[in-house]
Amino acid sequence: MLREGQVLFTYLHLAASERLTLDLVARKVVAIAYETIQLADGSLPLLLPMSEIAGRMAPRKGRSISRRPTVAVASYLRASRCSPGSGRGSRGRQRGIQCRPHSRGYGGLGHDSRHKSRKLRAADIYFRGAATTMIADGPSIRKALNYADLVIGAVLVPGARAPLLINRGMLKNMKKGSVLVDVAIDQGGCAETSRPTTHDDPIYIVDGVVHYSVANMPGAVPRTATRALTLNTLPYLMKIANQGWKAAALQDEALRKGINLAAGQITHKAVADALDQPYEAVAGLLT
Repeated sequence: MLREGQVLFTYLHLAASERLTLDLVARKVVAIAYETIQLADGSLPLLLPMSEIAGRMAPRKGRSISRRPTVAVASYLRASRCSPGSGRGSRGRQRGIQCRPHSRGYGGLGHDSRHKSRKLRAADIYFRGAATTMIADGPSIRKALNYADLVIGAVLVPGARAPLLINRGMLKNMKKGSVLVDVAIDQGGCAETSRPTTHDDPIYIVDGVVHYSVANMPGAVPRTATRALTLNTLPYLMKIANQGWKAAALQDEALRKGINLAAGQITHKAVADALDQPYEAVAGLLT
């Protein structure tokens, strides 16, 4: 039912769906994605509320699924600057890798994690030494997976398909009965074996590892999610309604970065690159 020139303002996650993208391109819809609206400091204001909710849900969902009593590892990779690694500690003490906002989900759980970057140095300060951090190179990821009871993957590169950090070979080295929660599934998932599931049928097993990869995890708490999301999206919606999408985008750089498709063109480079399609800079279409 979509038509040429109509503005579609919502979560799109186009890099994970070539069919959807090309269908919207053919209809010449103006597609503005919540998840790629980006402020000057690199933050994603319309993705943040959902990330915070998913971050609180993920460790609890994973823990409820796990056959073991401890949470061994968790990862929160944010805009390719926060990365996973391994933790250390005795049995019964939880270990992990993550940074804000997903780390807030561990507020009452306790954990260790590792990584060295500006973001995670800030996390070290925030958690006052309760979190350890490290760089996410291949050996570190493999080492962590070998002992992990729970892995939470939430890697994000705005607009792009989530990079595959966990391949099938790595999965085979994980403990039987361990749990993988792939929060990055909306952008295609960060594990080779991940596929979207629903709240009605949330899990499946591959090589003895329980996978939880529900798209739209915050849908499980609809009142909280709706309030958090609408409070953040409303100012942008009002700009589009009052000024028109072109004038609003010219005036607001953050909103301009949210335009993924316009006039039958892909106008977000990460989306175009992910799907190997032509890219057209949005600036040329606004004038």
